[in-house]
Amino acid sequence: MVEGWIREIKSHADFRDLGMFLVHHGVVRSTAKDGRPVKGMQLSYDKKKLSDLVDELSGRDGVSAIKVWINEGMLGVGDEIMYALVAGRFRTHVFPVLEELVSRIKKEIVSEEMMEASSGEGTTFVVVLPQGEATKEKSTREEVKTARLQSQNP
Repeated sequence: MVEGWIREIKSHADFRDLGMFLVHHGVVRSTAKDGRPVKGMQLSYDKKKLSDLVDELSGRDGVSAIKVWINEGMLGVGDEIMYALVAGRFRTHVFPVLEELVSRIKKEIVSEEMMEASSGEGTTFVVVLPQGEATKEKSTREEVKTARLQSQNP
C-alpha cells in the first residue's frame, strides 16, 4: 500500500517541492496505555472528518501529499490500525504535519473499544470516544463472538 502511494506521488511530483516521505504504521498493541493486557479492539472512524482533516493539512507550507488508510472492525493484537503518509519539501515541514495528523486522528476521528484480556467468563470493553471520554462495559463471550461475526460479515 505505502509503496503504491509513493509511486503515485512520485509519478506526478515536482521534485523541487518533494524531498521526503514520512510514514506512520500503527498496529494493535497487546497492552492498553495503562498497562492492562488486551485481546484486541473494535475500531471505527468518521470518514468525512478524516477527509476534511487531510484537506486542511494538505494546504500546509511544504506539504506535497497526504495519504491515510484506517482499518475498521474487530482487530486482534498485531493487526494494522492505520497507515498515514506525509510527503513534502523538508523534514521541518513534514514531521510536524505527520505528528498533528496522527494525533488528531486519534483524538477527533477514531472510536476505539479495547477488549481486555481476562480469565473470567466476560470480557471487559474499554470504550475510548473521540474526545477522550471513556466507558466500560461487560460482555459475555457469546456477545463478543457475535460482534466479531457481525464485523466480518456486514
